[in-house]
Amino acid sequence: MIYNDKPSYWGFLVSLVYPVRCFCCDGLINYGDYVCDDCRVEIEKCRNSRTKVVSFYGRRYNIHSPFVYMDAAESAVKLIKFTFSPDNAKPMGDEIAAKVRRLRERDFDIVTAVPFTKKDKLDREYNHAVLMAKRVSKRLSVPFDEKLLKKIRQTKRQHHLSGLERRTNLRGAFAARKDVRGKHILLIDDVVTTGATLCECADMLYRAGARKVTCATFAATKYSN
Repeated sequence: MIYNDKPSYWGFLVSLVYPVRCFCCDGLINYGDYVCDDCRVEIEKCRNSRTKVVSFYGRRYNIHSPFVYMDAAESAVKLIKFTFSPDNAKPMGDEIAAKVRRLRERDFDIVTAVPFTKKDKLDREYNHAVLMAKRVSKRLSVPFDEKLLKKIRQTKRQHHLSGLERRTNLRGAFAARKDVRGKHILLIDDVVTTGATLCECADMLYRAGARKVTCATFAATKYSN
C-alpha cells in the first residue's frame, strides 16, 4: 500500500501550520502519512480484486478500481469530492497507479481525467479527478493532458438519476480532441457506479480516433463480473 510520501523540510514546516489529516476520516495524523492506523485497517477491507464490466452502446468496458465503494473507501471519495481536501488525491492516485501497473496492457500514451465545466470548477474549487490523474501520470511516467476531453454542456447531478437517466443526461455532454488518433488513453475518475460518465467520455475518445481507452477509478460500486 502507498500511504506515505517522501518527507521534505518545507513540507514539514507547512504541516506545522496546516496539520496533516487522514484521507479517509479527516483525523489528524503524523507528517509523512496519509492515513490513520484505524482507517489503514478499514480500507483494506474494501480492497477490490474484481473488474467492473459495463456495456455501453455496443462496446464493452473494463473499469479497474483498487477499492469497492464502501466504508472507508466511500468516505475517502466523499472527503475529496465535497470538502477542500486536494492533498487526498496523492494517496488515491497512488492506489490507482498501483492497480494499473498490474494490467496486461500498459502501453499508455496519455493520462487524462473526466472533465468539469467552468461552472463545476467554480462550485468545487478543483477537479479531484484531474488531481488524481496528475498523480497517476507522475507514478507511471506517462504524460498528462487535462484538455484531451472537454465538457461542453452543463448536466444534472448524477447521484439521484437511474442508469438510463444517467446515460441520457450525459449524451453529447463531452467532446474529445482529434489528436488522440492512434493513441492509448488512460482515463481516470474518482468512482464508478453505472459507468455512464466514464463510458461517455471513452466513447468520445474512440469517436475521435483513439486506439484504446483504459478506464480506472479509485473505487467502484459492487456490480462486478
